[in-house]
Amino acid sequence: MAKKTAPSPEDKFMRFERARIVGARAIIFGITAALYGEITLKDGRDIRFDAKNGVLTLKGKVKTPQQRQQAQRVAANIPEVAQVVNEIEIKR
Repeated sequence: MAKKTAPSPEDKFMRFERARIVGARAIIFGITAALYGEITLKDGRDIRFDAKNGVLTLKGKVKTPQQRQQAQRVAANIPEVAQVVNEIEIKR
């Protein structure tokens, strides 16, 4: 039976980095599906987003304050999202 050795710091870093990337991709996939599938957010394609370290930033323009709030609620319910920064503007 082979003796197991402790992972090197480089191995630990690479595992952490892969998990971080997978987490960000899961957030992006989740918010894309949720926003585009939301009936009340017909302008969902006008919303851009970025995810980093569990923080999801929403940007873009919607027609009503209710749509802005709905985007916030949808984003907050995505697994892996720890915080939502809502920078969505209301079209005038």
